[in-house]
Amino acid sequence: MNSSIAGLEKADAFLLVGTQPRVEAAIVNARIRKTVLAKQAKVGYVGPEADLNYEHQHLGTGPDTLLEIAERRHPFSSVLLNAKNPAIIVGAGLFERKDKDAIFSALETIAKYADAVRPDWNGFNVLLLKAAQAAALDLGLVPESENSIESAKFVYLMGADDVNLEKVPADAFVVYQGHHGDRGSRLFGDARDDWKIIRALSEVAGVKLPYDTLGAIRSRIKTVAPNILNIDEREPATFSFSIKPESTKKMDSAPFGTAVDNFYMTDSITRASKIMAQCSALLLKK
Repeated sequence: MNSSIAGLEKADAFLLVGTQPRVEAAIVNARIRKTVLAKQAKVGYVGPEADLNYEHQHLGTGPDTLLEIAERRHPFSSVLLNAKNPAIIVGAGLFERKDKDAIFSALETIAKYADAVRPDWNGFNVLLLKAAQAAALDLGLVPESENSIESAKFVYLMGADDVNLEKVPADAFVVYQGHHGDRGSRLFGDARDDWKIIRALSEVAGVKLPYDTLGAIRSRIKTVAPNILNIDEREPATFSFSIKPESTKKMDSAPFGTAVDNFYMTDSITRASKIMAQCSALLLKK
């Protein structure tokens, strides 16, 4: 959260786009609910029908509504314009859409006219779903191509338990490095500290990394992404437009989907829980 989770309580208007915080991030949702009850903050939601556990306006289901808001043709546009601290929360599921550049271009327009990003307030937030994803982005770990895994001959899954294994080619050599309870653990059986695995692999590959201790690794991280080492501190959010390069593509009319299909089966811990399995079975019956 660029505004910080606690900072959400300073907002007086929320625009939720393609995200259902109640099932994606319960703590974030609790903060929004607290703000709605305490300050009567307005909440506009764009996405499929959902029970967010607080009063909100269901503005629409997809890009058409978002475009109306961006072009100030929607009644909720005036709510954002009149808000002192508007907060926009974007769901990570939007990154999976082919029209994501056009969507973020519209979101940029909204953030600009609503003055959601300024020196004293940063109300533009992307709600990520995957553990350590923010840190990976800080380190610059991004795929060169969206379809690179489909043509890969060697796949190294570094704690990536959310990868669609059906897309991995049958003839690819797969290495999985992660928690023993994750779904991908059946692909890799030895247990060592993560950094030692990478260090040993680099030597075998002929590109030996100059790290022999945890301290040396942290020293390198400090030069690449120092905020990762500030465990007891929160680095102030910095933000500059453009969010995405200006897009000439049009948004697809397909409505936004649901990022979390089964609230009770979202990670290795819940998938191994008998109680969560029972809750999941009841959910599927509905």
